[in-house]
Amino acid sequence: LVMDGDQDTPAFESSLFIHKHAPYSGLVVFPFTGHTLPVEEPALFNILADQFLAAVDCGRWGLWTEAA
Repeated sequence: LVMDGDQDTPAFESSLFIHKHAPYSGLVVFPFTGHTLPVEEPALFNILADQFLAAVDCGRWGLWTEAA
């Protein structure tokens, strides 16, 4: 799961690159947030990380196929 803040312009292109090239990756962009996601938005970060890890643990992540 690639997470980035919409105000983190230096890292945004790198995040998009990782998302585009990592099979089955997800991308989350936090609004009005910079580089320190867990510090700026700890509750949202924890919810999304927990949901992602639970989906992976239960085998529900990465079951889709890419559109042609």
